[in-house]
Amino acid sequence: MEKRRKMGELKRALWIGSLEEPSEFQRKLRLGYGIVSAQLMQENLMKGLEETSGLVFDSISASIVSPFPAYPEAWIEETIWQHRAGASDVSVPFLNLTWGNRLFAGWSLLRAAKKWRDQGREEDPAVLYVYSMRSGPMAAGLWLKRHLRQAKLILIVTDLPGFMDPEAGRIKKLLKKMDFVWISRMLPAFDGYVLFSSRMAEALNLPDGKWIRMEGCYAENRVQRKAG
Repeated sequence: MEKRRKMGELKRALWIGSLEEPSEFQRKLRLGYGIVSAQLMQENLMKGLEETSGLVFDSISASIVSPFPAYPEAWIEETIWQHRAGASDVSVPFLNLTWGNRLFAGWSLLRAAKKWRDQGREEDPAVLYVYSMRSGPMAAGLWLKRHLRQAKLILIVTDLPGFMDPEAGRIKKLLKKMDFVWISRMLPAFDGYVLFSSRMAEALNLPDGKWIRMEGCYAENRVQRKAG
């Protein structure tokens, strides 16, 4: 990965993904939706980055749920919270309809990205982390990179798009193939990549020196220690 800017020089930090406010995430779980591994991974990674950099991350996210009526809500409400003092977190609102929910969520992420840009100065050095290879978060990150003069954009690749929903129907598979064309065109514009496997670099044809492998992470305070 490209040699990183000294953390003391960075002014702003943003997480773009699918992070949920904890009580809202529990509510979605009770409705039968919510990816526990993705929620915990994002919480742990962002906390670790904050502890090692001294920065406080803001976050903009879009919920990952099935379209209505499989998920019982046709409109996903906006959720605003603070994961820690000084942070600004938002899960964007969008129309949750079949075939269009990811597109509507992507538009809402772009609006949130523009709002976040307007809250600071263009010349402030910023680091932007995009969680997972999804077109909406990636597009929001690239928009910010184009409009912030000193932004560094990092993509965290947890899964390859072709393996995210292996049981998808024929139409959804076709739409995902079309979406992957767009994702592939955006991929080279990122400054660095965090991968969960070195085979991902081969599959995505990423150049050496721009990616690192991270096989997982955990929060130490959540590990149960055996007595003695």
